[in-house]
Amino acid sequence: MAVRFPERGVPVGGGQGIRLKEGDAAVVILAVGPESGVFMVGADGMGTIRLMSGFSANKAPGAGGKTAIKTEELIGAVVVEETDDLFVISRLSKVIRFQAAEVPAKEGVVQGVRCIALRADEAVAVARS
Repeated sequence: MAVRFPERGVPVGGGQGIRLKEGDAAVVILAVGPESGVFMVGADGMGTIRLMSGFSANKAPGAGGKTAIKTEELIGAVVVEETDDLFVISRLSKVIRFQAAEVPAKEGVVQGVRCIALRADEAVAVARS
């Protein structure tokens, strides 16, 4: 689940950003613009670039959130541009590098594409350069 809201909606003293269900955890917080793309990857190695043009902002923080990617466990997300390189590493230390342009950018909810092949392993972190 994800929520998008204007940064000015966050009080200086803090406040609720997203309503989480029992057992859920906040994974990442990013600053995005209306034309941004966000690469998200699950522990299963499936990833997508979600365009913010297709992810409408809430009026204020504290909402329940919307589905951003179909995955059981999101391990990370980064703001990307087409020219960026992406890195995904697995629990068993397998690392892969690929260009963001190789991942189809989508405005809607998708499962994603295989970004890293895993056998008895899971993705644990993502970075960009």
